[in-house]
Amino acid sequence: MAGVINSGSWWSWPGWVKAMKQAGMRYAVLTTRHTSGFLLWDSATTGFDVAASPVPTDVVGEFVKECRLQGIVPGLYYCMWGNKQWMPHPNARAIILAQLAELMGDRLADVVVSDMAPNLSGIESSDAARIEHLVELALEFSRQHMKPQGALVVKVFHGSGYSQLVKLFKQSFQVVKPIK
Repeated sequence: MAGVINSGSWWSWPGWVKAMKQAGMRYAVLTTRHTSGFLLWDSATTGFDVAASPVPTDVVGEFVKECRLQGIVPGLYYCMWGNKQWMPHPNARAIILAQLAELMGDRLADVVVSDMAPNLSGIESSDAARIEHLVELALEFSRQHMKPQGALVVKVFHGSGYSQLVKLFKQSFQVVKPIK
């Protein structure tokens, strides 16, 4: 069944966040970019966003504002995976970085979680280098967009390059906790 949603009938951040707080939640995470590529903020990188929808509202900004107002830590999830039309885009990396910069704006994250993983080839040295590159990208992003006492969580596979990544993290953070 398809139809246009009347935003006033189901979507009210004060009500949703109040319900979260009553449920005992201490943080909430909003998916800001869907796998289809749809963005919940007005982006200069695409017209496939909330500004072009029947409810052109700054969903992300209102979510963050209301969470902080009611004492819930807001989290933003940006899904990089997309449909077949997105991934082969020749400027995918530049677009992703531009969208992440727009998404964060002047906000600083409490926590950055990177679940990025490359397509594995089965060649350990090549796969380790690809993983290391993605972790370095996540680290660079957190340096620019995370609060000073924030936390970065990344996916790293044990193998060649692992000890160098742990060393890099120890240079950047007060506490490093490898978890298996």
